[in-house]
Amino acid sequence: MRGKSWKSPWLALAAVLIGVATYGESAVRQLEEPLPAEDGMAEDDCGTDRRWQESGSPGMGVQSLSFGGCQTQGTCDDPAVRAPFIPEWNSPIRTVTLQINVLCNDAGTACRSTTGQVATALLQLKNHFDDLSLVRDDSRIRFLAFTRFINDSRYMSLPNLSLPNPDDFPMKDQYALSPATLLNIWVTDMVPAVNGIRGLSTYPWDPLATQPRGGILVHFQEFNTPSEVLTHEIGHALGLWHTHRGGTSQEGEPQCHPCWESTHFLFDPNADHVGDYCSDTYATDPQFFCAPTSTFDTCISPSYRFSFFGWDPENFMAFGPLRCRERFSDQQMGRMHCWSQDAVPGWVTGQSDTCAVAGPIHVGRNYGTTIGATATAGIIESTCDDGADGLVDVWYSYVSQNGGPVTLSLCGTGTSFDSQVSVHTSCGSPQLNEVGCSESRLNCGLNGSQGRMTFQATAGQTYFIRVTNDSGGPGDFELLMCETGSAGCEPPPKIRPAQLP
Repeated sequence: MRGKSWKSPWLALAAVLIGVATYGESAVRQLEEPLPAEDGMAEDDCGTDRRWQESGSPGMGVQSLSFGGCQTQGTCDDPAVRAPFIPEWNSPIRTVTLQINVLCNDAGTACRSTTGQVATALLQLKNHFDDLSLVRDDSRIRFLAFTRFINDSRYMSLPNLSLPNPDDFPMKDQYALSPATLLNIWVTDMVPAVNGIRGLSTYPWDPLATQPRGGILVHFQEFNTPSEVLTHEIGHALGLWHTHRGGTSQEGEPQCHPCWESTHFLFDPNADHVGDYCSDTYATDPQFFCAPTSTFDTCISPSYRFSFFGWDPENFMAFGPLRCRERFSDQQMGRMHCWSQDAVPGWVTGQSDTCAVAGPIHVGRNYGTTIGATATAGIIESTCDDGADGLVDVWYSYVSQNGGPVTLSLCGTGTSFDSQVSVHTSCGSPQLNEVGCSESRLNCGLNGSQGRMTFQATAGQTYFIRVTNDSGGPGDFELLMCETGSAGCEPPPKIRPAQLP
């Protein structure tokens, strides 16, 4: 059994009947506090889904599947395709790269978040997706995050988030960083008193997802205080619907519509093909405490905060009170793994601390860090290490489809340290299996301190790419990979002063 997933429909039905007999409908109205409005225009609307609907509900152009008339957005909506992606405790980690953009005024002060607050938000995000608390399963999804502060007073508050000309579009057009390989997150004032929105995301099947106008907006107060809003929005960005989609008072369909999902009922025979396309989530109405078929608020009654009562306020994609949310279901985790691979693979970095488990590098820009990385003790990895041991490094793998010249460059402005890159044909005795390295070649970047090299790849051969520091401490890097060789890949490189005659 995984986490709190309940596998018997009889348990669910019995629990609901117990709840009805014990509490009755009158308890529904006895709330300790109102449901907060977040990720929506108000308690009865949703910013993420509404923007997608108003923009014409764009998809990936792969809408060949249709389950009884309920239109899908891609193959990951097929439960047979999703099932193999449901992670086990030892499944490979999938690392999503985030770009945190914090808005400040023109003078660089009054920033909507601080470095410390960003670190705290990222730690909470990590805890939500792994199993440190042992309350839920490990999603096997982790995050590599970079932070920058943008000094532009125009976007410290966004009073208009409605199409066709929302305030966030010009901000994103100007400042979005590599949206094809980074999930951009914007921390600013979304003016919830006007918009009713505390978070706004983009579905991965929306073409905007990997374009500047995609990404995630998070209201700074939700970002800077313990909240599940960022987790909720990343769930959308990785392919999750709300649990109440398809059969509720919000994002719902008429009861006879092909996409209707029976509210408050788990294990509906068609639940994998309707609603949120997950049969292990309840179609919990965001107003479940006052829906005609409900009995009581399971979250606000702390002794009854369990999914088997017929609601799922604990789910990160539900609209229960924020303090309730603490879990993804198995099938939701499978959807996130499937959609991240199928629709937004550029966000998933193959960076690994060891060569043996290195993941794939992307053609184009790859963002990584050697901060926190370790060295392979007792092994000099590259001839460019000049006999030095103990240099921290990270690894990628690469298989050329057609062969030919491949350029690897750390010349971009995202590289913060004196860097080098090398290529190897195996992980055993890397120096003996080295194809080449950047140290003895023309280098680039500030003062010519960044690594750059071109090698001839053989089709079908697996290569292992290593990034490390040439001197000094670790840092963040931007690694550009071009399969067309060096022509047109980078500006003319600078020669390192030490190599001048």
